[in-house]
Amino acid sequence: MVTTAPDVTTTSTSNGAVIWPDGVDPAAIVKAPLFRDLKAEQVAKFLSQGTPRTFEAGESIILEGNTDTDTFVILKGKVDIVKKLPPVLPGGQEGEKSIVQLTAPLMGIFAMGAPNMLAGLGRGTSVVALEPCDTIVISKEAYEQHALEDPVMGYFITRNIALEVINNLNATNQRVVKLTQALTLALQKKG
Repeated sequence: MVTTAPDVTTTSTSNGAVIWPDGVDPAAIVKAPLFRDLKAEQVAKFLSQGTPRTFEAGESIILEGNTDTDTFVILKGKVDIVKKLPPVLPGGQEGEKSIVQLTAPLMGIFAMGAPNMLAGLGRGTSVVALEPCDTIVISKEAYEQHALEDPVMGYFITRNIALEVINNLNATNQRVVKLTQALTLALQKKG
């Protein structure tokens, strides 16, 4: 069951101190890759554009293949990143594989699904809550509105998403090379 927390606003006090949304650890959140090179005030304001939500254990936060465009900032909780596997034989059953389990904030703060916020082409994996997860959900519309108001913030977040995509592509290319080499060696031994 998904529960929605009350709306949160972020402002600065008269002495310039940043007020963060409830549940946000400022020291951890500013280290998140999505927020690299942003000022604390920009991160706090960005997060204030979102909706706090709690996902219970077993609930899907993101479903592979969906074209929704929300980004889920995982503040606290443990998630499982799961990839569908095609059937081995025609007509066989589809499987799934756990790629990695992440715990926030112990392992950092994670912004899940940020690339889809820009493209909306389909989620590449599923994200499932393994325990109650506190999140802030940022919609594409909120991001675009905030980016128009603060173009520097918009640039850095877009750049950071692009860096994530590039890093993932490079890692995939390296895996393809290794698999190609292994297949070549196996075929040479066979022949």
